[in-house]
Amino acid sequence: MGIPAVGVKKDRKMESDIGIGIAPTKKAKNLLRGLLDRKIQEDRPGVFPSVISKIYKSKDTEAIRWSDFQLRYNNQYSHVQIPRDFPHSPDPFRETILLKMTNPTVRARTIVDRGNRNASKVVRSFKKLKDINRAIADHNHTQILANMTEYLDEFGFSHILLRKAAFIASTTNEKDRSEEFKSLIDRLEFSKRDVIRPSLLDAYNRKRQYLGVVSNIMNISGQSERSSFRKAISKFTVRPICYSEREFSETLEAFSNYSLVDALHFLSLHIETQTDLNIWPELSRIWSDLDDEVRDVMFCDLVNQETLQPFYADTDEEGEKTDISSYRHLSAFLECQSHVKLRAVGDFYFAYKPETSSEPSFVGMLREERYGQAISWQGLTCKETTKGTLLVGQASGSLSTLERTLAMAIFFARQPLPESTGADEILCLMNETTFADRVISKRVLNQLYDQARASGDQLFQIIPLCLLAVDPQNTRDEFRLRRVLQDYVRENFASDYVSFIDDVHEQAPQVGIYLYQVSTDEFLLQFYHLFDESSQAVECRAKLHELMYKHYGDRRFQDLADSLRLSAKISKAREELDDSRIYVDLTRFGNWLKDHQLERMLTLIRSGALQKDTLESLNISTINSSQGNESEFMKILGECYREFCENRIFGIASFLGRRIRHGTLRGTLLQDFERSVDERFPQFFRTEPCREYFDQWKDDFERYIKKIGSDYFHIRSQQKTKGMINPEITEGRKFGYLKAGANSILDAFEDYEDPEYFIRIISETCWQIATTDLQNAQQVIASCKATRRIVSIPEPAKAGLGPNHVEFIKHMNAKLDEKFGLIASWFNRPRITVPSVDLPTLLRVVQSEVSEEFNSYEGATTDESQTRIELTGSSYHIVYDFLFVTLKNAAEHGKPGGNVSIDVSAAFQDAMVTQLVLKISSEYKEQEDASTVNEQVNLCRLDALDLAYVEEGKSGLRKIKRLERDWNEVSEVSIDAAEDGFHVTMTLDLIR
Repeated sequence: MGIPAVGVKKDRKMESDIGIGIAPTKKAKNLLRGLLDRKIQEDRPGVFPSVISKIYKSKDTEAIRWSDFQLRYNNQYSHVQIPRDFPHSPDPFRETILLKMTNPTVRARTIVDRGNRNASKVVRSFKKLKDINRAIADHNHTQILANMTEYLDEFGFSHILLRKAAFIASTTNEKDRSEEFKSLIDRLEFSKRDVIRPSLLDAYNRKRQYLGVVSNIMNISGQSERSSFRKAISKFTVRPICYSEREFSETLEAFSNYSLVDALHFLSLHIETQTDLNIWPELSRIWSDLDDEVRDVMFCDLVNQETLQPFYADTDEEGEKTDISSYRHLSAFLECQSHVKLRAVGDFYFAYKPETSSEPSFVGMLREERYGQAISWQGLTCKETTKGTLLVGQASGSLSTLERTLAMAIFFARQPLPESTGADEILCLMNETTFADRVISKRVLNQLYDQARASGDQLFQIIPLCLLAVDPQNTRDEFRLRRVLQDYVRENFASDYVSFIDDVHEQAPQVGIYLYQVSTDEFLLQFYHLFDESSQAVECRAKLHELMYKHYGDRRFQDLADSLRLSAKISKAREELDDSRIYVDLTRFGNWLKDHQLERMLTLIRSGALQKDTLESLNISTINSSQGNESEFMKILGECYREFCENRIFGIASFLGRRIRHGTLRGTLLQDFERSVDERFPQFFRTEPCREYFDQWKDDFERYIKKIGSDYFHIRSQQKTKGMINPEITEGRKFGYLKAGANSILDAFEDYEDPEYFIRIISETCWQIATTDLQNAQQVIASCKATRRIVSIPEPAKAGLGPNHVEFIKHMNAKLDEKFGLIASWFNRPRITVPSVDLPTLLRVVQSEVSEEFNSYEGATTDESQTRIELTGSSYHIVYDFLFVTLKNAAEHGKPGGNVSIDVSAAFQDAMVTQLVLKISSEYKEQEDASTVNEQVNLCRLDALDLAYVEEGKSGLRKIKRLERDWNEVSEVSIDAAEDGFHVTMTLDLIR
């Protein structure tokens, strides 16, 4: 077991004098005794380890026993095998020699002896851990930090304390962490030097799932930066379980070097998890000598009973645990000994003894007289053992349920179920389980599924598949579960999934909870045979929340249902809004055609002067030079397309300006960068060079957004030569669409003379031509994205990020791809001809858009009881423009963080809304008042309204006044800089 020191020459003569491989002679004993007395003090560290290593490797029982005796009882340096007090840093040289040379049982004996000598301190330390867990269960952040600081002051560094800090770090927002917590992290960072040894990392890196937490920890070195420590600590939430003597010995060494509490805790876990290795029986005998008070305080439940209840009431709409639930339940699993021992046994049994018939020992945990009864079909189905205390002397109902779950798992692993077993029996059994997806291994669940599939019972198949599908990465079983569920629900419940869950819940509530948890939005959206639209899946999830509310009476379920429906409405409204950012008001375009071009076109057609053959012979190079009627007809159609693009009231130019360039272009591209970087790289903004680089990058990016908005997001003209939408027919593909439209009009005239029919053909032709420009616009946006990609960062920022600088560049470029991709998606023909939304939803959407661009904007207050009004068509566009421009104006020019209010009133006639009045009020900046604001209003030249959507940097007030001029539905717009604030009011006639 010894490891010679690196780089030290071995003393071959002394090794040969020992007489390796034979019974220890008197000479050998004297030489070894001399080594113990002298060589430790001499500067020859390679000799002693190599000699002892040879003795152990020789497998000479007598020599090993004699060496152990010398190390254990006669060695004057035996006290340094673990620290004198905890924690104490022992002499590194002596520790290296003595700790590496002792076997696990000798080291365990030393730890137990030290624990007895420090019994009162050990008891106090575990009681303090109990106080910490109670504070965690109560979600008392202040008390948690106070208790942890007291523990660190009195007992020093401990891996258990590190897990507690990691737990808080992983469930608390970085911005919400107090200075006391940051100070505690700093102390832990200082304390961690050389604490996390390679042997301990090996144990953690087994990638096993222990109590539902993946034991994958990042490699931490003694010289790591605070950022890497903070990232690593966020995952440091498990304790290792070792399955070999060497691994156990090395990990125990890592613990015992720094904390007696950690060593005792680690040792107790492995003694309770008995394996078939030879060392465990002797460890158990040694453990029996531990002080009773120490053993009792280590074995007691360290959390309140209420924290052990099932967590279904603390889940969000996707079935994930909320922060409060995590504090309650995960803290219980982290330190509650009974849960630890049960799961440890299950982990060992399923992972390492799949074929053996012998059972693992439940030392100190299971009552032997009940053990045989429990792990049997009769015991599992016996009513006497379905409630209350089952296997251990604890009265906790949830704990006994957990024990039943483990007992059931072991029974399933040992033998197949009786052939007559059906869904009813399994539902009955599963109803008495908790956390079954964690306790029952995947191998056993797959075995259960195979038996269910052989029986042909679909409901029986659903139960194990449901537990397998809890793992989000298990896509295969998730697919199998959806397939069986859809078939079963279609055949037995007329495709009503909610009724199916309700029926299962009536038979077995716990199984109903399992199905409820797995039925997330994402899971339901792939029920293609049950739901035709995504909205049906969302509504199904909302009804499942309501079903849980009906059964358990917890108001949070109803709140989740209401929130989900509201989120779906807002998402739908946002999609419709994004869909109509490039838009044309076809009603107004049709009126323009009637007033200007339609009669000219129909006159040419009626004259009979248009020849299809001549029309077909025209091409883009000859259209302007030709003088015939066919050429005139094509030019008129080209003028229609020009107006379709350039009109500042109903054309693409109008919506490109007010919806994108003056709208959400800047907010969409800038939003979320800082938050995402802070979440992915927590130390980034605490490093000055990194903060300076990001601020400079953001300023440059803002200037770039302004530049591309001014250059490209326009209709092309002599002034805007780079405009991405070209109103002229200058490409062969566009001319082909124009010619196809002309032929469609001529063909339709033979059967129809209704002007509305021709308007629809012209509108469709214009949209087909526009798709060419929209595709070109997407290419322009792609080139803009390529221009902004980050290739490298300055050296100071790179040094601040360390090895994470490559990941940072990838993260930033991925966010840029996402942002520019969203902008490009706007440049498509709208799928929805007449968008509609209710006023409360539109208010939320607009406020979210404004807050994306202005972080100081905190939202407006409104009385939603007065806003239940459906907006469709032109009223939808008018109200959106008014709300966006006015709220953006308040956020940009009003008091930062000031109050903004929206007053809504409506006039009714025969239960129909005939008139809508919207009034938005905001506060002045500190240095402004009514008189100064009135001067600014007068200076903004409200008479120059034509340029409101064209020129950059113009006041939003002109855009508001344009609504009054351009839309007949807007009867009045008033702007009032009063003493009590700035007020903008619009009166909209919904029925004229």
